[in-house]
Amino acid sequence: MPTREDIQKSARKLVGAPWHHQGRSLSAGIDCIGGTIFIGLDTGLFTQEQIDSVDSLDYSRRADAYELLVQKLRENMDEIAVSDAIEGDIITFRMSSERLTSHVGVLVRGAREMHLVHSLEATATFEETYRRWKPYATFAFRFRGLEEV
Repeated sequence: MPTREDIQKSARKLVGAPWHHQGRSLSAGIDCIGGTIFIGLDTGLFTQEQIDSVDSLDYSRRADAYELLVQKLRENMDEIAVSDAIEGDIITFRMSSERLTSHVGVLVRGAREMHLVHSLEATATFEETYRRWKPYATFAFRFRGLEEV
């Protein structure tokens, strides 16, 4: 059964992957949603059949399209309070200029504080402090089937 450590290791495999809208490949490019899908598949917390039944590659980059993301996450993960999120949990965000949820990343433990691994437009996937994004957090989700050690 996968652990939070497995999720963090998987998330860090994403670092440096080029950004590509609707991307699902570390080499060809990945977007923020693609990162969540990669982690789920890489750790065995998602099956390919699950992904095939819920993944869509026809979403726009507009915030209203990402509301569908929250719905899909609710169907496949356990929603938790943002304040309860810890390493290995998925957090959704609104961008500072938007009202609606439009971004997603995974929390990982940093040396001194929580970090976020995520992929932004025109930027390779990277890790940075969660503190910068925390004010924009909208929802939090936990993978089902996670072994709590």
